[in-house]
Amino acid sequence: MTFDNLWEQLISLEGLQFKTCGCGSRPGIPFTYTIHGGELRISTKAKTITRATVELAYERAVALNGAVAGPKTLGVFGASYLYSLFQAVRIITTTKSKREAQKMPRRKGSKNLTIEEKIAAAEQRIAELKEQLSAAETELEGLKSLHDEEKINELVEAIGASGKSIDDVIAMVKGSIESGAEWL
Repeated sequence: MTFDNLWEQLISLEGLQFKTCGCGSRPGIPFTYTIHGGELRISTKAKTITRATVELAYERAVALNGAVAGPKTLGVFGASYLYSLFQAVRIITTTKSKREAQKMPRRKGSKNLTIEEKIAAAEQRIAELKEQLSAAETELEGLKSLHDEEKINELVEAIGASGKSIDDVIAMVKGSIESGAEWL
């Protein structure tokens, strides 16, 4: 498998739930991910894993013929997440136990993935996108409100600097509008 094939597989698995290996005494952490351009965004992390980092981890796993003892062997940021993803797409062939191997998520499009599971994954992705859209709309409204406040403050400052009262300015504006004068 080439790295480009791997990246395409990662795109196809986007939105499905995975679990870190839980190596050592720590339990595995469930996670999902999205891919935006050349970045893999893990649901449980604020930072993203770049495509270059994924490629470096891939090259190390291939150099070891898939016999990667654990995430630290990959030696990259986000290794615990990449280790789990590489197991799912069979880049890494060794697992800690049979029980852990059974926990690996099925690949999207595999014969074992039911239509219900595909629908659930698509619905989950849509719900996440709706949440992101709602947050962006709220942020936009806030920015518009701040912009309006700034313009009002500029107008009040200009009126104050003119030495005229607000009533005088209003009268001038009304007179100009009634006379048909154009405002710049």
